[in-house]
Amino acid sequence: MTAARCITVHIAADGMAAWVDVLAGPPADAEQLADAVRRAGVTHGVEAAVCAGLAEALVDEQLVVRELGIAVGQPARPGSDGYFSPAFEPGIRAGRIDGDGSMDFRDRGLLKPVRPGDRLGHLYPAIEGRAGKRVDGGDLAVLPVRQASLTLGSGVSQRADGEVVADAAGVILYVPQKSLAVVQQHSHRGDVDLKSGHLDMAGSLTISGDVLRLFCAAATGDVDIGGMVAGGSVHAGGSIHVRGAVQGGEQGSLYAGGDVAVKTADRAQIVCHGLLTLESAVNCLLEAEVIQVGIVRGGEARAERFVTVMEAGAASGTETLIAVAVPLEPVRDEVREAVASAKQQRTAQRARGGGGGLERARGGKMGRALAGLQRDELTRAVLVRTRQAELLETAHVVVQGVAHPGLTVRVGTAQLSLQGLLAPTRFSFDAQTRSIRCERYVQ
Repeated sequence: MTAARCITVHIAADGMAAWVDVLAGPPADAEQLADAVRRAGVTHGVEAAVCAGLAEALVDEQLVVRELGIAVGQPARPGSDGYFSPAFEPGIRAGRIDGDGSMDFRDRGLLKPVRPGDRLGHLYPAIEGRAGKRVDGGDLAVLPVRQASLTLGSGVSQRADGEVVADAAGVILYVPQKSLAVVQQHSHRGDVDLKSGHLDMAGSLTISGDVLRLFCAAATGDVDIGGMVAGGSVHAGGSIHVRGAVQGGEQGSLYAGGDVAVKTADRAQIVCHGLLTLESAVNCLLEAEVIQVGIVRGGEARAERFVTVMEAGAASGTETLIAVAVPLEPVRDEVREAVASAKQQRTAQRARGGGGGLERARGGKMGRALAGLQRDELTRAVLVRTRQAELLETAHVVVQGVAHPGLTVRVGTAQLSLQGLLAPTRFSFDAQTRSIRCERYVQ
């Protein structure tokens, strides 16, 4: 009986490949090769063309083959979990780099204000994996994938293409891999300081601590401060409530489109277009529609309609001004910005060697901006006079307690400076004499 040709098939340890060794010997055929493959347990990924070529060559008794690959497995293709890629910088940054390359450590971006339609990021769906197969027919499993676990809350929506956008103005409330929302109410625990940086948002802002020197808290809605304003600034489109004191110094100021209520103020600037109430103000600049203050010493208090004060001035004769019938008219900042922009352009032209002088400025962007500013100021002056005439009919100052020497009361353009103590008095405008009328005030 003739001995059979030695054909040996091997499978790699990982099961992902098979190869054949052939020794010299009697001629063999495709059936013998296929039998060797079956005996080795190779059932998947067999290279038919390679096996066919080898079968034809097996008629050569001198043929020797070493590690000829005849089968390749199919590797598994892992899937990927769904995830959210934010278009904003999560968390808080070290600061903001200014145009000159310096770092402003006060602008840390803790609050991230957005407007309707702003892009917040992209939600990518999970991609399923594909199982693999070894050459012996065994399966190579892949792990299941998970969809993004991010929950979209109020003020946020997802488009068909996966883009996530803001539906409302506010600030981003983001918990990584958990939730995303745009809120119009934010509560900040702690102070507004170097740790938090400036706070700026569309909506209402509540601060449990203080607003410290050189830092700003701003909101389009109301701002409520549980502590004090110690040299910082607060801006609100709505009202401001400061439960502690406002210490101005060089930078401290409040601006509100609505009412302002503070405990005490010292060397601060406070402007509001509603009712301003406080217990005492020392060397402050106060501007409001109506002012109600317990004690005002030094500085100026200006109101559109009326001022009510318990004690005005000081025994030492500190100069104090209380004025009413003072229209609160906003300055058109866009015109001033146009002038500033034009000046910057002219400065840049001169730096490049360009001439022009005043005549060219008059005919260029700066000239047009200056002309616009002049027209705007003239219109504003007319409106102020008209408004002041209306206010004079009812504007008044009431000192419910004592008015000290050094107090100046101004109603419109009429002015009265006190030389001695006055008992409770009501000051108003006498249209006939164009002077200030003083009447004893009786509660």
